[in-house]
Parts: sequence; C-alpha cells; structure tokens
Amino acid sequence: PNDDPAEAATASVPRRSDEEHITAFVATFGAAHDARDSQSLITSLHPAVVEAYGVNTCREHVSATTGGVTDVSVLEIGPEQTILLGGVPVHGVHPVMLTWSETSTGERTNVNAFFSVTEGSVSWFTNCGQPST
Repeated sequence: PNDDPAEAATASVPRRSDEEHITAFVATFGAAHDARDSQSLITSLHPAVVEAYGVNTCREHVSATTGGVTDVSVLEIGPEQTILLGGVPVHGVHPVMLTWSETSTGERTNVNAFFSVTEGSVSWFTNCGQPST
C-alpha cells in the first residue's frame, strides 16, 4: 500500500480521456477562428501535416481559412485509427464529426475532421494543398 498522501491523491485523480481532450480543444479551435488567430491554429497542427506540406504552405492555407467558420462543436468522436498522410502512416488519429457555421453564409455544415492526442496535447489535421516533395 501507498502511505504517501500526495501520491495517493494524485493516483485518485481521473485521467482525462482522449474524447475529453478533443472536446476541450475543439472549443479552443473554434475560439481561434472567432478571433482570427491563425498563429495558434498553425502551432497546433499535427507535425506530420507540416512535414507533408511544408511550413510555408500550411501557414498560407491556415491564414487564408482562419475565421471562415464559427460556432464549432463536436457531434461524434470515433476510435483511434491509422491514416496515410503523404503516403506515411500516422497512428492514433481520431476521426471527429464537427458541426460549424460558415461565416460568409451562416449555413450550418457537418465536417469530417481528424485530431490526435499525445500526452494530453491535441493536434489537428488539414489539407494544406500540394504535398511538398
């Protein structure tokens, strides 16, 4: 048995699930769009996205699309899977069905998205354009 009260208290704190991390991140993701904060969106891109497309291509794409949606929320989070990005497998990726409103039209849209959770940190995937070679 563990007699250290600090360790016992830490052990009893429930670990957040990937779903909880993703749901919290999506709120931040939506707030970044509302604030037109493309830098925080670029910073939270999955490293495989930046590697596949190149940092400049991703920066241009994210900067051009930031603010295009509002009122972002999660409809459904799927189990982890492996996806191919630029022909390279990326493991531990959750498909997520989001819903948001298009800023220009107000039209509500459901969107398939992909997020990954690593040690409590969430990153997202997007198609930045043509993969770099």
